[in-house]
Amino acid sequence: MGRTMIAVFAILGIGFAQDNKQPEEEAKKRIQDFKETAKKCKTESDFADAILVLGEVQHPKILAELKTWIAKPSNEIRLAAGEGLSKYKKNKDAAESLVKIALALKKEKDVAAKLIAFAG
Repeated sequence: MGRTMIAVFAILGIGFAQDNKQPEEEAKKRIQDFKETAKKCKTESDFADAILVLGEVQHPKILAELKTWIAKPSNEIRLAAGEGLSKYKKNKDAAESLVKIALALKKEKDVAAKLIAFAG
């Protein structure tokens, strides 16, 4: 019986490892698709839409990618990245990124207010 249980746990462990790889692979694919789409964007609005699609999946790799875009000078892109970051509920890193950029936007109070609202 002991060997049978070990075999069952080994099989379950393999299944669990494969399940953990799926979100990782999905995040990598989503980032790759985003970068390919970004190359084809002609307007800031198109680019913001691509960021919104990227932000539909929550994963640490996507969080890192969104953080790079929230610091860009375009308010439309900042807000799209902010919206993506807002989906990371109870994530200190995402909230800190939103607040940090919002505090830096002294002249653009409406954008700063939206970013603070995204931080929750």
